[in-house]
Amino acid sequence: MDHDGWLGELVIRRFTDFHNDANAPTKLGNYYRDGRRYDVNGQATEDGTLEFYVADTTNRIEPGSATGQRFEVHVSSADPRHAEGKTTWNGVDYGARLSRSASSHDPITRFDASLWVDHWDVNYDGRRGRLEISAIDPLYAIYEPADGQGRRLSVTGGVDPAHPHILSIRVPFQEFDQRLFAFYHHTRERGVFSGITTSEGRTVGVRGDRIIPETYPSFPLNPTVIPAFVYAIEPDGRLRWLRHDGAENGGGMETWKGPALVGTGWDAFTHVFPGGGNVMYAITADGRLLWYRHDGFNTGLGLGSPDSWTGGKEVGHGWGGFTRVFSGGDGVIYAITADGKLMWYRHHGVATGAGLETPGAWSGGNEIAFGWNAADYVFSTGEGVIYLVAPGGELWWYRHLRWADGKGLETPGAWAGPLSVGYGWHSFTKIFSRGDGTIYGVLPDGTVLWYKHNGFRTGGGLNEPGAWSGRIVVTSGLGRFTTVFALLPRAPDPVH
Repeated sequence: MDHDGWLGELVIRRFTDFHNDANAPTKLGNYYRDGRRYDVNGQATEDGTLEFYVADTTNRIEPGSATGQRFEVHVSSADPRHAEGKTTWNGVDYGARLSRSASSHDPITRFDASLWVDHWDVNYDGRRGRLEISAIDPLYAIYEPADGQGRRLSVTGGVDPAHPHILSIRVPFQEFDQRLFAFYHHTRERGVFSGITTSEGRTVGVRGDRIIPETYPSFPLNPTVIPAFVYAIEPDGRLRWLRHDGAENGGGMETWKGPALVGTGWDAFTHVFPGGGNVMYAITADGRLLWYRHDGFNTGLGLGSPDSWTGGKEVGHGWGGFTRVFSGGDGVIYAITADGKLMWYRHHGVATGAGLETPGAWSGGNEIAFGWNAADYVFSTGEGVIYLVAPGGELWWYRHLRWADGKGLETPGAWAGPLSVGYGWHSFTKIFSRGDGTIYGVLPDGTVLWYKHNGFRTGGGLNEPGAWSGRIVVTSGLGRFTTVFALLPRAPDPVH
């Protein structure tokens, strides 16, 4: 038995005293913890409810008396090896569960409401689902029933202000089925809650267990072989992480890791793009620039893992008027205005998230070119190299040689190009780079093609032998995402 993180053994020997009146109250059995034995009284019902009392003394007590701490648990009709419910201590309800087998235990010394923010496997009377809680005050949570229909249901409710280990939620399974759940996070252990709900007119138990996020081995720390760390945002705002260990040579499906869920709520932003290293930026609808650092970038650690993220921190404002915003790596940000001006900014605080309040954290914005509003797609592979896809599908190469200090057209030698380096690029719905001339294109059906522009520093085109490698199919399934990008380099570069 596990009640609120207290572990013990409950032995039930009988429900009826066969030597006396069958309806007379009797002792059910005993509870054992820390080498001590406590009498247990109570009763069971045909619907699987077990109500019992654990004596608060090791002395013998009268059989059938409601003396001690009260428990109410409900045996799962789908798996009678388990029962869940609640107990009451000093007038406050706490979670309780029974199991015919030992359970894992991650003890803590102090509970706070932030421990609700996690991904949970929920089981109530054999019906399963996944609960993603990304914020608790106010509550932001999504429930996915494991019924094969792919539904994502918005949850309402909140924690009890006086007792934050108690979370009440309502899940809209159907218009006529707005089911209420009462969850009790065990205050002496992490990653466990128990509770109750109703099903088919009866009260049933609920168990919730933290989903240990799937992680992947760290990529070998070899500075000459760098994977592509790819992030993709689903229409409902879930942020997925993938790692392409075959980024150097166009390795196929077997060289990919993920996708791992590393965030939620990213559909609230108008633009999301990398910053250099393991940093990414997001622009809100009101033009604020937020800084995030994914410290779990190498192995795909997400929200359920402590210290996997740093941020989001507001590091700028006034970013709402741009039609396109993209990264040049190393904290360089390019932005295109509605009238086609190409603006340059550099966030010198890219590694730490230093914002406007820090002297020297920013340079720019400088107007460095014009006429950039006619492009179908614009992206960078770092080191000042920018690609533009024209409406007819022609791929143009530019190099901003003064990318480090933001000098523009007024400075001789600030730019090289444009040079035509490819064609047929209008067939892609998304294009992104992980740096060093490696480029990925996503076709409408989600197929991902890999290219390596070996001439990315000089603008070598199709008529130059060896300028390009690829068109290689490396994976599929990226068509459903609204935004896809890869981390770009930063010096010194944590991606290495």
